[in-house]
Amino acid sequence: MKCFVYILKSQKVKYYIGITELYSQERLVRHNNGDMRLTKFRCPLILVYIEEHDNMLSAR
Repeated sequence: MKCFVYILKSQKVKYYIGITELYSQERLVRHNNGDMRLTKFRCPLILVYIEEHDNMLSAR
């Protein structure tokens, strides 16, 4: 299953690195809706980097 490593940036120039099996845009929406515990107080976030991997092991 494809996985994505992504980096988000907040307006205060704080970065968050994540790994997901979800399509990156869907994941970004969840972060900006406050659905993700670690980033809910950093919104709005922008996607600054994404990298696709064949599986979760190679993404780590």
